[in-house]
Amino acid sequence: MPDDDDNDDLNIFELNNLRYPYNSELFIERDKELEEAREWLKNSERLLTVISPPATGKTWFLQKFKENVENDTELNAVPLWINILDLIDIENENDEFGDITDQKRVDWLIQFREQVNQYQPENELPAIDPTKELTTYTAEIAEQTCSQAFPNKKVVVIIDQGDMCTEYAWQKLERFIIEPLARRSEIEFIIALRNNTRLQIPVLRLKETLMHLEPLNDSRIGRQQLTLLQNSEERNGDLDIDEFMAKYPGYSFNHFGINANLFSNYRNQDPASHRELISSVFSELHIAPRISEELFEYLVKIANEFDASWTLEDIQEKFENLSVSKSGQLVRDLRNAWFIDNLNHRSHRLQIIPEIRDFINAGLNTEGSEGHNE
Repeated sequence: MPDDDDNDDLNIFELNNLRYPYNSELFIERDKELEEAREWLKNSERLLTVISPPATGKTWFLQKFKENVENDTELNAVPLWINILDLIDIENENDEFGDITDQKRVDWLIQFREQVNQYQPENELPAIDPTKELTTYTAEIAEQTCSQAFPNKKVVVIIDQGDMCTEYAWQKLERFIIEPLARRSEIEFIIALRNNTRLQIPVLRLKETLMHLEPLNDSRIGRQQLTLLQNSEERNGDLDIDEFMAKYPGYSFNHFGINANLFSNYRNQDPASHRELISSVFSELHIAPRISEELFEYLVKIANEFDASWTLEDIQEKFENLSVSKSGQLVRDLRNAWFIDNLNHRSHRLQIIPEIRDFINAGLNTEGSEGHNE
């Protein structure tokens, strides 16, 4: 394992800051999915849940759809954006991953009002009164948004980073933010989530449409992202992208998070072996400090032992040294680290995220470390 360094403090919020801003020129069109989302909005089914593993392109997809809605006069809709990480207090010592505090809710209400007013500057919403009961006030803001700011338009609230939220914070988000907004039937929601997270508000669940945002099997993805990374780092064209991608035959370069961290390791000329590189990249994808060597080793073993999907019982049978409770904890840890997910939202079978499996196999099948070092 690499020596501990400043990256040991990497967490969910710092990881989010490493993401590169949306660039419409580098967006690879998801024509089918974008058209499905447009039809969903036209049909007013209230909730579109976009499901895929973290760091695989949901944010850019949502931003592209927001851009499309803004430019599509036929839809007669206004998109409003919520980034869940703006609502989480990372200084709260009672929760490792943060909490949705009253102050964060006030800050969010102010941001939400400003966003509405940007679309309708001639008809501004009243200033926020932080002394009011916040859930009631959120419902009032929703009413003002629909009846005062956009009386003849649909309002679509796009909620990003749902896959970054702890279960505790997500429950508070539903109760204090989404439910008060959902009281207005004119408001529809698009939410990015993981397979094993479901929105529980009945009025929305009854009219939910699921969209599985599958990774794009397109070689342009990795190439375009590496071009973006190269330009953002001002490398002045000194990276031979073909040569860089050739170092990992068998890896699809379809996982944006892995690509960014591979690039970072290459840029820094990190003298790690391929096995250490895989562990380092996965640690930097994780929402907490570096993953343990034991967790990494089990991930590699599972990738080697199981071809496709598997169950908790399969883990217990294959790894006899693990008790029932430890097997369950292993699965929870791997899921929380974003390395595995349910095969689908109705299945108890599990799988390693396909792009992560590809990367493991590509890295371990590459002999020696000369492909990584110059």
